[in-house]
Amino acid sequence: MLGVPIKNILETSPCTLYRIDENEPIISAGLHLSQLDVEGVVATDKAGKPTGIIIGYNVLRLANPKTIWSTFYQTRIADSKMRVLLTKPEDDVQTIAKSIMSNGWGYAIVVNPGGFATNLIGLLDIAEFLVKSGFTARVTNIRARDKASNPLIKTSEQLSVYETIQTMLDKHVRRLFLKETEMIVSDRAIIKWLLSPANLGKLRDAPEQVMESPVSAIGPMLHKPVFVEPDCDAATALQLINKEDARCLITNDRQMILTPWDLTISLLTK
Repeated sequence: MLGVPIKNILETSPCTLYRIDENEPIISAGLHLSQLDVEGVVATDKAGKPTGIIIGYNVLRLANPKTIWSTFYQTRIADSKMRVLLTKPEDDVQTIAKSIMSNGWGYAIVVNPGGFATNLIGLLDIAEFLVKSGFTARVTNIRARDKASNPLIKTSEQLSVYETIQTMLDKHVRRLFLKETEMIVSDRAIIKWLLSPANLGKLRDAPEQVMESPVSAIGPMLHKPVFVEPDCDAATALQLINKEDARCLITNDRQMILTPWDLTISLLTK
């Protein structure tokens, strides 16, 4: 990918951008994440220029059962956002991948010459680009599991929503495997459920009741992963990562998880 410009990703992948003023309360970003099929929203300053990004993980860090409603409204996006990379269409894909690796979060905001955001590139956009660009032909001899960055963390669907959030935060992961149903619960799924129209009123009036619900209550927002052989090659894994809404692969022995990070940044920075 050395010498390949970012504009090639923009031409093959959605790279959808949603903006939100960084002085808005964090619940505004949460509602965007809940109601739109989007991984992150870009925070902007008064001039409309990008200053960071909010993903479900940022919102869930504030989810204390006793104070969740007031915290969601009193905490500004500016105080919870992640700083992310700014890139230009002419920048090099390989260079940006290395910068994402050192930055620790898989997003880059594309800006125009005036410094205004035009696109948000996420890991799934990069995965789609790698498949469509023919990059997969270069990684047929690489075992996907050798690029896995985390073991599969298993939990129970009887765990409360709050305990599930705490497990994600403690383990620094965004996806957990539910042993009973073999479904994936993600930060994205929890945000969609917490801030759904059915739960908003309850979250204000009886937050502890909502947060103590078993994670199985999320129901349709839990997702089925794709199961693969432990020796699945990286090319096949890349082609499968977007197949199901879980956006991850699980090895058939239920020991390892392959995430968009493993199949994009880990491959590009090898």
